[in-house]
Amino acid sequence: MGGAGLQTAGLIFGGNPPSVTAATESYNGSSWTEVNDLNQSRTNNAGFGSYTAAICSGGSNPSDARSNVESWDGSSWTETAELNTERSDSAGSGSQTSGMIATGTTPSPNPASRPGGTTIVTETWNGSSWTEVADTNTQRLQAGMSVNGPTSNSIIAGGENGPGSQTADAETWNGTSWTEVNNLNTARATLYNFAGTGSQAVAAGGYAGTTRTAISEIWNGTSWTEGNDLSTGRNAGYGLGFGTASIHCGGNTPPYTDATEELSADITNTTVTTS
Repeated sequence: MGGAGLQTAGLIFGGNPPSVTAATESYNGSSWTEVNDLNQSRTNNAGFGSYTAAICSGGSNPSDARSNVESWDGSSWTETAELNTERSDSAGSGSQTSGMIATGTTPSPNPASRPGGTTIVTETWNGSSWTEVADTNTQRLQAGMSVNGPTSNSIIAGGENGPGSQTADAETWNGTSWTEVNNLNTARATLYNFAGTGSQAVAAGGYAGTTRTAISEIWNGTSWTEGNDLSTGRNAGYGLGFGTASIHCGGNTPPYTDATEELSADITNTTVTTS
């Protein structure tokens, strides 16, 4: 599942509930509404942008990594320029005219990937085409990235860097290169995107070891601090919004869930409510 937007104006698309879907839903701060589907059903896709101007990139259908990219204009999806490196399980950040995706898993063998098909490749989007830029320092898939960028101020964290091997590694992007910063307190995979920017973000849920976790960690630009947990442990959920005004939606508890949880408080006094 991919997503874009804010706590009160969000969009999610694709996913696996439990079969691969092209479904798209918009969120107005209180309820979800089905809108026009993607042109291609997919899961494990990356997304970024706003609820009226979004990008859906990559993914798998049913298991092969794809390079297909679609653009959302607020009412419908249009296929646009493809990725240079096809992949699924990547993470995205930015706007419809200035975005990026990084890491993921590619078809194997592939010279852009590392052992197990995990890639470190980063591509930036200028509104019309993709350009390969500096690689991440840590190979991984199913990492989380701050969905609201901007691309000159993004953070990627967590993920799986080998079969059954989860990482707590975090890196920030300054528009040119990736720099390793303080790790998550708990190594986790299947985070996918999380709410926020490179200055303030929320990494919630995921797999910690063999357990779906409810752990929520808040990034303040320097370090991660544990905040209030999600009400239910889940992996493969999606965060939208900013660090202190965000939602976490969907995922697998199991089974797959349509639950949406809202984080809306000062960073020093976080509370979580479920809708």
